[in-house]
Amino acid sequence: MKKILFIIVLTAVSSYSFAESPINLGLKFGLNNSRITTDLSGYKNEDINNYLVGAFARVNIGRLYLQPELYYNSKGGDLINRNTGAVGSINSFNLKTVDLPVLAGIKIINKQDFNLRAMGGPVLSFVADKNMDIKDFNVNHFRNHYFGWQYGAGVDFFFLTVDLRVENSASKLISSQDIARASNKCYLLSIGLKLF
Repeated sequence: MKKILFIIVLTAVSSYSFAESPINLGLKFGLNNSRITTDLSGYKNEDINNYLVGAFARVNIGRLYLQPELYYNSKGGDLINRNTGAVGSINSFNLKTVDLPVLAGIKIINKQDFNLRAMGGPVLSFVADKNMDIKDFNVNHFRNHYFGWQYGAGVDFFFLTVDLRVENSASKLISSQDIARASNKCYLLSIGLKLF
């Protein structure tokens, strides 16, 4: 227990001493709430809650910054087919993705120990696992990668960083002639630890 406490204190002290560094590196984890929507009639979409874990880099240029990230994300949603009876058949999509967002941001409040930020940018998602319990769709029709946008706000407090973002997929998730539009919308809340 003493070793773990020592490592936490050492990380906090070193993170604080590098808080004004032009480049920050860190780890992040968080929760998300996501849903899949389509243009198919007779389907009701429902949200699912999941997680993300990964790393980030931040290149500080005065009040502006560039923040590429790489994290493992679990997202998707449920589509309930109301055409199959009173209860409806549930299609559960649980996509495991490796996400690569590249965000540009501005520090609205830029203090040594506290920052309030706004950011936005593109995200590329690579599907690592299509773990789905689906009845009405073909798993082979789901794309292996898709493009989207993230935007949101965040705060930094000493060596901690907290972000709240929205992600919208811009490209179609399902390559089927029966579906003209299928997209994923995600709300992400993450906490990060600046290592330096």
